Amino acid sequence: MIVRTVFMALNKRTALFLAVATIAVFAVACGEDAAEPQIIRETVLVEVDKIVEVEKIVEVEKIVEQTVVVAQTVIVEKMVPAPIASNIPDPKNPVNELLFAMLDVRKGVGINSAGSTNYQWGITESPFMTNFPGEVVGMVIDSWERDGDDLFLTVRDGIEFHDGWGPFTAHDLAWNLDDTNTNTNPESISFNAGDYGAMFSEHEAIDDKTVKVTINNWDVRWRANQLNNQGQTMEIFSKKAFDDNGRDWMVANIIGTGPFEVVEFKDDDRIVVDAVQNHWRKTPEANRITYLEVPEAATRKAMMLNGQADGAELILPDRKDLREEGFTWVSANSGKEQVVIFGGNFWEETSADSGEALNPEDLDGYKTDLPWVGCPWEDKCPYTDTNNPAGMDDMEQARLVRWAMAMAYDRELINETIFAGQAEPDHISMFIPSLPEFKAEWKIEYNPDKAEEYLDKAGFPRGSDGIRFKHRFITMAGFGEEILQAVGGFWENIGIETESQIVDYGGVFRPTVVDRSNSLVYIQGCRHHNGLPFDWPRGAQNTSLTRGGFGCGIEMPWIASAFLEANTHDDPAERIKINTEVAEQMHFWMPQSGIAVVPNGMIVNPKSISAWQMRDGFESPNIQGPELLELSPR
Repeated sequence: MIVRTVFMALNKRTALFLAVATIAVFAVACGEDAAEPQIIRETVLVEVDKIVEVEKIVEVEKIVEQTVVVAQTVIVEKMVPAPIASNIPDPKNPVNELLFAMLDVRKGVGINSAGSTNYQWGITESPFMTNFPGEVVGMVIDSWERDGDDLFLTVRDGIEFHDGWGPFTAHDLAWNLDDTNTNTNPESISFNAGDYGAMFSEHEAIDDKTVKVTINNWDVRWRANQLNNQGQTMEIFSKKAFDDNGRDWMVANIIGTGPFEVVEFKDDDRIVVDAVQNHWRKTPEANRITYLEVPEAATRKAMMLNGQADGAELILPDRKDLREEGFTWVSANSGKEQVVIFGGNFWEETSADSGEALNPEDLDGYKTDLPWVGCPWEDKCPYTDTNNPAGMDDMEQARLVRWAMAMAYDRELINETIFAGQAEPDHISMFIPSLPEFKAEWKIEYNPDKAEEYLDKAGFPRGSDGIRFKHRFITMAGFGEEILQAVGGFWENIGIETESQIVDYGGVFRPTVVDRSNSLVYIQGCRHHNGLPFDWPRGAQNTSLTRGGFGCGIEMPWIASAFLEANTHDDPAERIKINTEVAEQMHFWMPQSGIAVVPNGMIVNPKSISAWQMRDGFESPNIQGPELLELSPR
């Protein structure tokens, strides 16, 4: 879907409301006087798997403004039981069965290297987990110890795979690590392939209980993030099922050890899971849960209002509306940082891992002189640079362009209008403003006049048509489509013609960030999610350390060196000093510019679910730990 963004004749508030109407697909009426009748889309829900959409003439009623107090910290919020409002609908699903309306259920695959994400549904388990509030404990791991460059993991007894596939052993753990890691499986497209490659070299089951892992680059977050179900975990699948049936069978069949097992998994449609009775860790209260993919935001909201859904992923304005109606917000204790990434800025000449030459000048970002891409090696730049102002090199020119684009959009207004005041404005990537160590001077002011000055100074004046340069601006469904046009509209206002496009993640976008061919400006959350403690080493995906796997459109040598250095220090204070310098560099060079931190979680019907304390998380999705929810009496 391609949308040309043309907001130049509109003021900024009008532009943002148009973006909300186009992308989020919901309608709002406001003002002192009653509005004229208008045509809106109404969704009529007939049954769970049949949705009929009609158009209908309705009167837009006058809305009386109310003062609503919204907590400043909305991302980590414990569910507190409260009296149930009388207008909450009665659940329509059978007793002890739940239906959740989800934006995306993705594809059901039973192997890490194919990009599995089954842990959020409770189907699979991970090596470690983080209980609320912040207690890191073993899930399938019983104990661990480090001896130099070797890490020894001892697995728990008494864990069984679904459908009679036998007990979980160290051989299963080693095989899953091998399957995920790009060092041991170059074909892996796991979301964590590159991260595991940066961290581990190889994995070996030395007996039925113990796995020996060889460390590549030590990562102090390994238990709390890299092998944890709240972070970048791999999942536990059956090695015996793979040995007996092969990869293709594993892709189509999910054999896990979690508290729920698969009854039905229709790709991009629905997942039906049943509780595993007498599960070793926790037997769920819900006997069956159906996760139904409902792409349209208005439909997910309607399903909550009529009792058809017991819980839903909702856009932030709808979350706010339903909370005011008396529905319950369940926090996933995490948030998604929405960031503008100035793709193509690959400045590392040698691999931070192996020391081998990377030859970044051969990448797509340097085939032409892109305004936001700086070439740090003038003698190796493959293009002739003719547009730098006198006395200004390409790095400074591109820095001014990136800063201009970062100053051009109003974060507070985006939060107010698109996110209904429920998000947190974000500034420099990797370091969110709510962290105690965040400095006020790292914030980026909204200053379109100064942005225009920077563009003039950088040698990009407005042409006779008012345009300075043109570019293509992309994102993926679920990664920021609701703000794509809004940000593009602000750029139009300073003379940057912007073609906005939503692309497929797996088939179109991901290959370009794995092979480092992406040179576009795009929006994505890039694993620098809400609340990562300031001392944690961060940004491996912004470096060559994750080559062969996922990257975030840039490679910065100073991030790579800081990441490796921070992991040599046990003292958090030393790591804070290192990361403070990284934050300063991110602010100066502006290779990524923050937009907002969007809290993750679910809206649930309190008549269906009385309590749900999800595990603590930094990178967890909107739903996690369904075995922990408590059903309301019916």
